Amino acid sequence: MMPFSQYICSILLALSFLLSRAPGEGRDQGEGREVIGCRTVSDVINTPTGLEAAEDECYCVITADSEKLTNTAKVWIPERAARVRNGKRKFRTLWHRDDRIVLNYIASMVPGDPEKALRFSEISYEPVRMLKMDIATDMINNDDLGLWARCWKRKGS
Repeated sequence: MMPFSQYICSILLALSFLLSRAPGEGRDQGEGREVIGCRTVSDVINTPTGLEAAEDECYCVITADSEKLTNTAKVWIPERAARVRNGKRKFRTLWHRDDRIVLNYIASMVPGDPEKALRFSEISYEPVRMLKMDIATDMINNDDLGLWARCWKRKGS
């Protein structure tokens, strides 16, 4: 008979494989996709709203083509970054600044076109630590990531 600890570990291992994907992923949208985010959206307004759906909003899960996502540069954008000039170290603020400053920072951190990098940072002014991913508009319009969204109405609406 298998020891209880091995039995539990076997079940947990099996569950990890079973639950390693988002519900529905790989079934109706094809293999080779990864969930990259979730959001609420309005039926009548073409802008994202928040994380909790209001009565007239839907919950959406966004997926990307795994290979395209893997081949896309990614960069963490800190609130402030150090830079050395004339032998002196200075910090410059990156958040809420002109795009040129952020693009120069990205170019110094990752190879290739800085406009084609996924940008990650904290959401400022939030009471709890929340992270965000920014995707350049041109990347979305050109379908650089093979994005796909699946949305559901709020239960009871």
